[in-house]
Amino acid sequence: MTLNIPTLVLLDPALREFGGHHPGIIASLKRTVAITENKFKLLVYANENCSSALIEQLSITNSIVIEKYFKTDFYQNFYSENKVESFNAYIKILANEYYLAFKNHKACSTTFYYHTLNWEHAYALSLAISLFNHNYEQRHKHLVCLMYNPCVFQKDNIDKYRFFKFSLGFRLLGKEKGVSFFATEYELAKHYENILEQKIDWCPCGLITSRQLNEISSKFNDKHSNKQNVLLYLGDAKVNKGFLALPEILKDLTTKIINKNITFTIQYTVTNNDEKLAGIHRELQAISRKNSQVIVITEFLTDQKMHQLLLQVNHIIFNYDELVYNHQSSGVLWLAAAYKMHIYLLTNTWLNREAKRLDCSHYTPCNTQELIEYLNLNTREKHATNIKFSSLYTKYIKLYQNKLFSDAGNWLNETLSSKDNATWKT
Repeated sequence: MTLNIPTLVLLDPALREFGGHHPGIIASLKRTVAITENKFKLLVYANENCSSALIEQLSITNSIVIEKYFKTDFYQNFYSENKVESFNAYIKILANEYYLAFKNHKACSTTFYYHTLNWEHAYALSLAISLFNHNYEQRHKHLVCLMYNPCVFQKDNIDKYRFFKFSLGFRLLGKEKGVSFFATEYELAKHYENILEQKIDWCPCGLITSRQLNEISSKFNDKHSNKQNVLLYLGDAKVNKGFLALPEILKDLTTKIINKNITFTIQYTVTNNDEKLAGIHRELQAISRKNSQVIVITEFLTDQKMHQLLLQVNHIIFNYDELVYNHQSSGVLWLAAAYKMHIYLLTNTWLNREAKRLDCSHYTPCNTQELIEYLNLNTREKHATNIKFSSLYTKYIKLYQNKLFSDAGNWLNETLSSKDNATWKT
């Protein structure tokens, strides 16, 4: 029997190595019903240096195919504050790569998916779409998920040049036919509505499936265990996520927390050669060897392994940089909310505002001593962790939660319902 199955094409120049949200999103999609039941196929154009081991881990025969393609270093200019003209050569190269990818699918209308774009990527994408539409009668669909905040403050003033760059890139992209925009969170939607002058709908965060949510609900409803697990870090090792402070925080927690049956877990991957990160890695390994309360995981976790880890976590601590994360979202915060953890925020960032919007059980200690007092209160022996929703838990919050934590595979499948989308025959 021959089946015509719609194909979604994910263009991701940053898919290169284990760690981060780029492989994480594919790993999550891999377990969605839409993929496992062959509702659609996912074709991924990754970086040419993408790890073969990663490709093997993420692929599913006839369902998820990953091809090495992009030469561009996606994050090459991510933190650059240079003038727009200094990006011209980079934008031209990336635009040509996007354009050639579109030509590969010129035979029929295809839906392309972009879960991560900075302003320079949006600019390059707009040029590529414009050129393709000029040269070919075929029209593709482009599903753009907005991730990065165009409104970042330096002290008390907005970074006007950053806002100008984002306005430039995304307004050009917004003029192209077939482009649809979605935002993962409330603040982003409002900012891009201002830039694009159109209503921006929310989309799933792409980090969790409906099956996992069902397991979370079952685990939470049956959670009568006194075992307490505190997650101190999750994800790529980064200075702006407080990685360098972990040894000192660990020393305080392991000596001053009353419940000695508590477990402190740290999961991270080191993806560069920064000596500071390497030094902290060595310290954490040494602490772990000497203290059975401390569990250090340095491997990239598959979606299922991550799920099993988070099911065991009761508490999570964030120590993110206040300047960098004042207007930058965090997928780890969304995971903490979805897995119903007690959240401790050592700094005042976007995470504080989002935790309030999601009505999480969260606290903002001013220092490590206050953190210890909170943890001693909430992790004492013979004390089961219970999350109590506050009066803020309204229909609006429920709607936002439901959209944010909905199954990304099902959501993407809906965009492929049109008859003119590309298909593979199997």
